[in-house]
Parts: sequence; structure tokens; C-alpha cells
Amino acid sequence: MHSIDYIATTLSLEQHGIFTKKQLVQTGYTLGQINHYANNSHIHRVFRGIYYMTIIEKSYKSKLFAVSCLIARNLLISHESALYIYGLIKEPKCIEVTLDRSRRISNQICKPYYVNNFSKLKSNCFENLNLVTLERAILTCADRFNITKIEKMITQLVASGKSGIENFQCELELLTHTKHRKVLSQLLEKLKVELLHIESMFELRVQNVIRENDLREPVKQYLVKINGRNFRLDFAYPDRKICIEADGFAYHSTKEQLLYDQRRQNALILDGWTIIRVTPSMTDREIANFIANALV
Repeated sequence: MHSIDYIATTLSLEQHGIFTKKQLVQTGYTLGQINHYANNSHIHRVFRGIYYMTIIEKSYKSKLFAVSCLIARNLLISHESALYIYGLIKEPKCIEVTLDRSRRISNQICKPYYVNNFSKLKSNCFENLNLVTLERAILTCADRFNITKIEKMITQLVASGKSGIENFQCELELLTHTKHRKVLSQLLEKLKVELLHIESMFELRVQNVIRENDLREPVKQYLVKINGRNFRLDFAYPDRKICIEADGFAYHSTKEQLLYDQRRQNALILDGWTIIRVTPSMTDREIANFIANALV
């Protein structure tokens, strides 16, 4: 068994400088050994049973992880804390979390928000931290930023292929008590119209990548019939049964679209097609390499 210091340091490196007494117990050490270590080493007690390794630089993420360990369940980092982790704003002044209404914590630990439908909330795990979705984080902070900044955030995410307007609209439906609900709804409807061209722009980009890298020209919007059903492919090499799907901002933005795409993809694969999926977040070189390797 590794030394207690080695285990504590390893855990701390993976968890923003934080480790817990429970984690050390699970590795085989007794409470007596852990307490002796805690009293005679370079660690600092954050909360009961939660420690910080002082040789690791303390950060805002350290505080977030400590709070997450303290509350343990039915917690999601939210609002400006989530926006910071997503890289959209500078470090906030406090820690904000969303909890199930059945849980209650002290406001001195963090700034809590309680919801009735916690089990219905979607979440993301980022750097070992559980966060609300990026869309929800932006919408819940609408009363803190001017509408121009909110519009800029949403536009950048949609243009980069990281989200879709439908995703924001779905999250807004769950935010029944949002002060600016009407304004946000109108903004999303406006952006839905204005950003329709982005998906076709990405298809144009894929086509340019193919030509600039002297790859074989595919058939655009190729129609294939499988078991009586018609499917339209963004780009296809029919003789090789290779198709290239340019997944734009609206890709999998609803449950129905996800189910349709799964059935569509299964039908194509069973019919012998090779499917290459490319997204706006990929570099031109990555897109070219995927297509070139498929054509080998």
C-alpha cells in the first residue's frame, strides 16, 4: 500500500488540491492514522473531513471542489461559478450552487439556489466538477449582464458549434421563475432566424477543405433509399459508400433529433455505409485527415 502522503498528494493533484478523510479510509488507512497525518503534515482543514494540500496553489476551483465534497449529493455548480469554469467570465466573488429544495445549507458556505425539479436538470462534468449546462448558466445570469452581452455569449456558442438555439429554448422552459423570461424568449427567437445561415456556412467550409486539400470531390446532398426510407447525406462518395456528415449547431439539439439520427445512422451502417462526422470545432487539418483516411 502506498504511503498516506503519496495517496493524499495524488488525490489533491486530481481534485484541485482537495482530498477527503473518507477517500483515505477507502484506501485502507484507519481514522487514527489519518488524524495523526492531519496533525503533522502540510495540509489545512477546509471543512470537517475535507482537507487542502498547502503545497498546491489554492484556487477558486479548490473552493468549488471542497463545497462539492461537503454537500456531496444533489448539487450542481451554477450561475457565475459555472460560467467561470466554462471560461466565459473572470473569477466571481462567491461560490454559487443549485440544490434540490429538500437540502439546506448555510449561506456562509456558498450562495445556494433551490429548485423543485433537480432530478430533471441536465449536467456536465468538467475537471471533476459537476456543473449545470452552459445554456442554463447563461440564462440564469441574464439579470446580471446587459442583454447585449448575453446575446454575444449565445451567438459565439452557436457559431462555434458548441450549442444551438433549441438548447437554450429547452432550458428556458425549465426556468419558470426567471425575471427576464419574456426578453430572453424574444432574443432566442430573433437569433434563431439570424443564425440559420451558420449551418450552411459550415457545409461550405467542409467543401472548401476538400478542394484545398485536393481530395476527391463528393456528391452534395446525396439521396439514398434504404428499406423504403429516404435519407439525404451532406456529402457522399456513393461508389465507396462513404458519407460525410457536417454536424452544425443544431445537431442533437432535441431528444427527437437524437433518436432520429441514431435510427438513421444505424440504417446507413447496416447498409454498408461508412460515416464520417465533422463539427465546426474541428480544425481544417482534422477534417481533411478524417476524409483522406476514409478514402484510402
